Amino acid sequence: MKHQRTPRALVCGALAALLALGAPPALADPGAGSAAPPDTNGDSDRSAMLDALRLPVEAAGYPGIQLRVRDGADEEVLTTGVADLGTGVPTPPDGVFRAASVTKSLVATLVLQLVEEDRLALADPLAEHLPGSVPTADRVTVEQLLNHTSGLTDYLEDAEFDDVAEYSRRTYTPWDLVRFSGAQDPVGEPGGEFSYANINYVLLGLVVESVTGEPLEVLLRERVFEPAGMANSSFPLTERELPGPHSLGYYRLAGDPAGEWRELTELNPSFAWAAYALVSDTADVNRFYRALFGGELVSPESLALMTDGVPTTDPTLFPQYGLGLQTLNTVCGVPLVGHTGGIPGFLTYSFGTLDGERHVTVSGNAWAGDESVALFHLGVVNAINLEFCGEEWAPVGNVPTVLTEQPPLGAALNG
Repeated sequence: MKHQRTPRALVCGALAALLALGAPPALADPGAGSAAPPDTNGDSDRSAMLDALRLPVEAAGYPGIQLRVRDGADEEVLTTGVADLGTGVPTPPDGVFRAASVTKSLVATLVLQLVEEDRLALADPLAEHLPGSVPTADRVTVEQLLNHTSGLTDYLEDAEFDDVAEYSRRTYTPWDLVRFSGAQDPVGEPGGEFSYANINYVLLGLVVESVTGEPLEVLLRERVFEPAGMANSSFPLTERELPGPHSLGYYRLAGDPAGEWRELTELNPSFAWAAYALVSDTADVNRFYRALFGGELVSPESLALMTDGVPTTDPTLFPQYGLGLQTLNTVCGVPLVGHTGGIPGFLTYSFGTLDGERHVTVSGNAWAGDESVALFHLGVVNAINLEFCGEEWAPVGNVPTVLTEQPPLGAALNG
């Protein structure tokens, strides 16, 4: 059984349950039963955002969540829950985590930098840089890899990645991942409909290495981390440990007993590579998007290309995907841009305004293959909407019917 995506029926069931209940019992009466998890919000007026974050912690049993708001020069961190289910240590406000597919925004930035230097073109066929890499290499373009319209099938669909406990211990080369993808039938023709696949960014990582002659980790450090001031970020290849203070990462699969979590903090990230191996903290992720949107990493013309998206499979929450950037709908119409991410142990949301002045990054230290993941997405999207719109996107008990019909794009568990 594959565990890369949240099954549609599970997400739909959880959201339908919210409709029926009106509010989870733990949130309807936080003082009843077990004690509320530790949380922090300083002296701010963001208590409603903190309440939104407590939804997945109290009602779905998520271990912990940290959220960092940057508004101009001001920053604030909200935390709830715990870093370690065994000791009950509170969620650290500055802990590092696996930021997963936020990596795609950084790799796309590298590609656009090379385009600006005339070392690469968005219209280049993949075969020009990686001949014979995939059967359609002569028809797939760099741009199609960036916006997931290549028609390629994700390597995670291979049986090799059925068991998280197994593949997270193994070492893979990027070319191994390309071969696993090539063993699958394509999902469509190059230039066709959007189909999110991590293989697209693995191939882009190989492309930028081929064009520059430099390892991807060096390119990210010199061209992104250092210019953006991301001192706490890294791009591990096979290193298993998280550097510095961090929460433990947990996961649960469909069929696991409710309330039980498996700990998986240390893993070999080679299965993620250019698609979702980034390790960072909320401050650094905010710094990256501020530098990107502020014109410090690419030109305004390149940023316009990055934010010119194609329609996705989730028009409700994430209507468009550009070149390494997702758009997030809000109740008040404020356009937000950034990326989501999921990897065994952690889930991430990072979205802000295109002027780079206000941004929110959220990290949860749990990854679930059951219906509880829907509550994480609901709580986080509500918190983000409270920050930018002053109201929840979908108050508990009033979840839009459309969400009972398909899971949000951000429900991806890997990538």
